[in-house]
Amino acid sequence: MEMHKFKIFYDGQEPYTGDPQTAPVLGVLCIIEIDKDHGRRLVTNGDYYVLRERWYAVDFVGLVDYLVQPGWKKVLIGRLIDREEYYKAIHQAETDPDFPIRTGWAQGEEKL
Repeated sequence: MEMHKFKIFYDGQEPYTGDPQTAPVLGVLCIIEIDKDHGRRLVTNGDYYVLRERWYAVDFVGLVDYLVQPGWKKVLIGRLIDREEYYKAIHQAETDPDFPIRTGWAQGEEKL
């Protein structure tokens, strides 16, 4: 699997940028990754986060669908936290200097 640049933000842990195989599973708040069309992409509001060519936030049905497909799997589990702490993590990801500046918004993506 080709590595791509991403950073996972957790509740109560430092952000993670290493190999997806060894990423901590519990407490995910959001994931930032490079997006070829918009500079950076935030993946948020997931019960679960799964990795294909890029990260996706999915619900339980999406998780089951992902797990029954062939191939290597990585599943992370989201965490519900206080709104202010959540928005703090989102702001940290949105302003992360390690990623390109956002150049646009995907259809249906709301500007935070």
